[in-house]
Amino acid sequence: AGTGKGKKKGKGKGKGGDDDDEFDNLTGNDDENDLSEGINSVFGSLETNTINEDKANEAKLLTSEAMSDLLNQKSSMRIKALHSLLQLLRGVNARVTCDILQSNYSEQLLTVISRLLQRQVSNTTDEAPLLLDLICLISLMLGANQDDFFNKFEAPLKKLIEEENVGEDIQSKSLFVLGFICFISSQDSQSDIWDYVEDILVDGPDQIISMPIVQAVRTWVLLAGIMDDESVLERSRERVFEAMSRLLGEADDIEGRMAAGEGLAYLYEVADRTAPDSEVSAQELSPIVCF
Repeated sequence: AGTGKGKKKGKGKGKGGDDDDEFDNLTGNDDENDLSEGINSVFGSLETNTINEDKANEAKLLTSEAMSDLLNQKSSMRIKALHSLLQLLRGVNARVTCDILQSNYSEQLLTVISRLLQRQVSNTTDEAPLLLDLICLISLMLGANQDDFFNKFEAPLKKLIEEENVGEDIQSKSLFVLGFICFISSQDSQSDIWDYVEDILVDGPDQIISMPIVQAVRTWVLLAGIMDDESVLERSRERVFEAMSRLLGEADDIEGRMAAGEGLAYLYEVADRTAPDSEVSAQELSPIVCF
């Protein structure tokens, strides 16, 4: 979505190649004991005794094949593996799939996903959106207070957000994923990521490179939901209200204007619930959100 800055719609650089020259060390051993324990605590609690034995065996086979294909040097095989893992983790056999990943692949899976994601910055492929979906799904499975997991993906996600050559869609989705896994899994980084997203929202239109400003509005509001109302209103008065109003006036498509309008409505909603008088007009609320 635009803001009058002429955002790029490119698909990124290096797309379409099936053979990858820099696949070495993809599964190297990182210090991931804490991450493994976190995954194990979730996966290990999932029971499989209610799943039909034939279905369980099928899931085991498909999971094993997917993990093998994920290590393949050909991008087409890794894409196939990512589709398969997403389908398994969203399907009726999700429990047994989680159990298999916990028992055999938990450490390897996070390492491979992280390194594949880092490679998307300079060589964006169709793997990128699938990797981003898988990161969100793992975050949901891990749940809250998993800062080691969040920290593992924070830097590569920011690189994708700030690299316009990956294309607007990947920039926007990467920002969504950063905010989402922060919201779900991080405790220590919430304020810092809120600041980061706010900088994109406020300063993005004036940057030389194209930034996902529309998604920044939505992600800022998402993270605002876990902050106290006074902090939200203080930031609104300082610069957020002005930035959203600017987007409302300058966005060159309906998506941008809708996001800005929804963001402004949220600010007024926060102001309304903090107002001492329950019968307050929008005009009376304005000083609370913008002055």
